[in-house]
Amino acid sequence: MMRSSDLPKAEALLKNAIDTIEAIRTLDNKSPRFLLSNQYAAILELTQSILAASGISIRGQDHHKESIEELRRMGLINQRETAILDNLRKVRNDIQYYGTKSTQEIDEFYTTNRAEISGTTEKLKDKAKAMIDAARKSQCYQ
Repeated sequence: MMRSSDLPKAEALLKNAIDTIEAIRTLDNKSPRFLLSNQYAAILELTQSILAASGISIRGQDHHKESIEELRRMGLINQRETAILDNLRKVRNDIQYYGTKSTQEIDEFYTTNRAEISGTTEKLKDKAKAMIDAARKSQCYQ
């Protein structure tokens, strides 16, 4: 089954993610709650960019979780990165929808996992760029 990439969507999501990542870098000493929520937003945009470039669309109630899992199935992230992103998703959901995480819990999670989250974000940014470039080249040969 051949999938058709959605390059305009992939490119727009990548640009949005890069803008968010740059903003996070300038706000490095702000609230971990704020940084964590925005880091997750950037990761989700990068994930959706990769999937759009690959012609994959995931919708539904668990689309965030399924999108992360699809990156693992594609071999773009490993099991450890999948676990970190899924934990980030859970913490962000607790913050966003339930308000159940204390500031101390959020600070500890972000401080403990910050380097890995940032590294995975950069990796996804590079993967998104590569997937978009590959999709562009593929369209040129069709």
